[in-house]
Amino acid sequence: MAQPQPRSLVEAATLEGHEERVWSLSWHPEHQCLATCSSDQTVKIWNYENDQFVNQFTLKDGHTKSIRSVDWNPNGKTLASCSFDGTAALWNFEDGEFECVATLEGHENEVKCVSWSQDGKYMATCSRDKNIWIWDTNDSFEYECNSVLSGHTQDVKFVKFNSRYEMLFSCSYDDTIKAWKYDESFDDWVCAYTIEGHTSTVWSLDFDQSEKFLVSVGDDKSIKIFEIDESGAVLKSSTEGVHSRCIYSVSWGNSSNKIATCGGDNKIYLLDPTDMSNVTVEAQSPPGQGHSNDVNCVAMHPSSNTIASCSDDRTVKIWTF
Repeated sequence: MAQPQPRSLVEAATLEGHEERVWSLSWHPEHQCLATCSSDQTVKIWNYENDQFVNQFTLKDGHTKSIRSVDWNPNGKTLASCSFDGTAALWNFEDGEFECVATLEGHENEVKCVSWSQDGKYMATCSRDKNIWIWDTNDSFEYECNSVLSGHTQDVKFVKFNSRYEMLFSCSYDDTIKAWKYDESFDDWVCAYTIEGHTSTVWSLDFDQSEKFLVSVGDDKSIKIFEIDESGAVLKSSTEGVHSRCIYSVSWGNSSNKIATCGGDNKIYLLDPTDMSNVTVEAQSPPGQGHSNDVNCVAMHPSSNTIASCSDDRTVKIWTF
């Protein structure tokens, strides 16, 4: 029986203003507010006002090269960014303005991703230098390096904390995903296990709302779901044939339980993982519409059926489903 044709995502808005490719974006944990970052060395804060997204702030002078990743602290007041200049920056919102309150140095090469733990206690950065740094956070923004994790053999592309198991997961150009956990006996973070299965670069990962399942995407154009715990991972599904080129980003919606993906084919797909033995495509960006170049990042809104995407075409798009 033929699969039903996926419906089209509804393009609700196009946000223009960045002067170069837009690498990454992050929804504010509480408000209809989006942070985006670009090769133009700026971070833009878009706020939803009067039924439209408005570029409320443009954060400059924090970095000297492309800004690759942004992530909101769970408190919603501080934004972290990281850059090809080898640093991470902290931007704090106070008295109606953002201020760059700290620059974190240590990586030897481009920093590819920055991510906070859900309790805000830790922040992680990863780099082309193959290392992951875990930073202890504090209210004075004088972050100290807690640990340097060196287990990957190539660029580390992405990091994300899992609060259920109090672990950090990373993915890399070395085709693997690694799970890291703090070990009291060593007083350090150690690699608990390595997840294999992808046949080329793993670009991104995310968790379902329970954080018992991990979805990963990569250069091999596959979308893999693993059941995870503190000791290992079991492959539950591998979906191919959705994207025609590399898949760069994945986001698993908390409220919808849907998975959004995007990639080098300029496309965004929405998948339904309810039956993990048969993950289906539910919706897609309309053929011939949407982004006109590689889509670098997708992010599901924390509490609504909304997706944000950003692209080499210099735009950010808002989609509903």
